[in-house]
Amino acid sequence: MQEDASNGPEPTDAAGGPAGPQQPAQPPAEPASQLGGILPSIFGAVVGAGLGAMVWATIVRLTGWMMGFVAMLVGAIAGWGAIVFTRRRDRTVGIVAAAATLAGVLAGSCLSYRGRLHSERVKANLRSEFDRQILPKYPDPSALSEEQKSIEFEKFYQSTIDSEATSYWRYVRAHPTEFAFTAIFGLLGAAYAYRIGSSKPKSASA
Repeated sequence: MQEDASNGPEPTDAAGGPAGPQQPAQPPAEPASQLGGILPSIFGAVVGAGLGAMVWATIVRLTGWMMGFVAMLVGAIAGWGAIVFTRRRDRTVGIVAAAATLAGVLAGSCLSYRGRLHSERVKANLRSEFDRQILPKYPDPSALSEEQKSIEFEKFYQSTIDSEATSYWRYVRAHPTEFAFTAIFGLLGAAYAYRIGSSKPKSASA
């Protein structure tokens, strides 16, 4: 009886014995940096955005000006913070950096508003308002000593600050142009943070 030509020799292993059943090919394992890298990115972006917001508030407190363009700085620090902690750049990291930037810009705007209330520029403006409008309403302003005037001004200043500190949205409605510029620079900062977090280094893309 002639052997069927279609049946080839039985596969053997390296030792010459019959080979066992072939195992299906396993998919390549995903790198660990892609599996757990998002949490460091979030941490770095939040820390960077928070740091940028505090720097923004400090600048406003020292100068008395809101300076919405500093929102770009918030985006830059958030973007670099996202990649420093994870050593990775992709679309996900870019989105994380952009989201952290928007949150940082909102926080920085609120902190800047409060810092502006305590700036020397605002205090000088309130002192001028006190001398022109509040002091003449006293029964006998000329009888007040300079020390008493200073005490009365501090009361007026503190009450004004306390009332204004809780009215951020009223300030936004009263200064729509300034808030619009801050929003525009905030979006630009978020776009910049996304670009930093998502763009590959030139050496890696070459």
